[in-house]
Amino acid sequence: MKTNYPDTSMAATPQGISHKNGGSPGRRSTARRIIADVIAEQALDPTPIRYDTGVRFDSGVRYADPGVPVSDGAKVKIDISTLTDPAFAQYCEQHAQDMLGNALYPDPVPSAVDYGALLTQYETALTAADSARAASQMATASKNAARDALTSAMKLRGNYVQIASNGNTAAILSSGLQVQKARTPKGALPPPSNVRAVLGSVAGAMSVLWDAVAGNSGYLAQCSKDVTPREWSQLKRVTKPRLDLENLEIGTTYVFQLATAGGDAGQSPWSPEVKRAAA
Repeated sequence: MKTNYPDTSMAATPQGISHKNGGSPGRRSTARRIIADVIAEQALDPTPIRYDTGVRFDSGVRYADPGVPVSDGAKVKIDISTLTDPAFAQYCEQHAQDMLGNALYPDPVPSAVDYGALLTQYETALTAADSARAASQMATASKNAARDALTSAMKLRGNYVQIASNGNTAAILSSGLQVQKARTPKGALPPPSNVRAVLGSVAGAMSVLWDAVAGNSGYLAQCSKDVTPREWSQLKRVTKPRLDLENLEIGTTYVFQLATAGGDAGQSPWSPEVKRAAA
């Protein structure tokens, strides 16, 4: 018995539009694209295409296009200038692995063989440099230890020559050692000049300033209220030409003097008095 099937050739065709050989051009176009994509994917994946995969031509499923990618304006960035030697080798190795078998880059420049040879050459040189560095560090440590031992021996020789020469210049020089220069007396240092007292930014604060003296080993300061006779109090020794004071009695006048520490005398005379009322 013959079974009649309904004619569905025009079922998916909108009214008023006819298509040669019937069927939907949209689905037919989609099917062609899917077939082309699957064939291209087969070139990347050797697994045979099966009829029973369950994927329909009209399912809308798309595969990656192995052709020339669509440009989105991207630019290659090779950021290697700050990499350490080992990190640079690792970076280049990772690139080689990512390029291996990558269908987007079938003919790299330089070739995989040439690039691999350069990578091997660099890694071999890097290993040799690391070994040489380790050997150099050991050699340097050995050299330093030997120098320290010889330095101790030279100091013992110096003590021996000093005693045996009885401090005679010609005798010391005959040993191949040198003679120290005679110490030049510094003489007496002058007291600080341009001493001045300025008020601080808060109540009861004051700073005493003066010009630096060459060859000093510090400065001494003394202070007294403006009374007669003076009742001097020694203030702290400072190394810079500035002395900051706090908690002074507001309205009280203070007198200051400075002296330079150092020189043959150990301390200079005191500077002329400087007065300032605290506020």
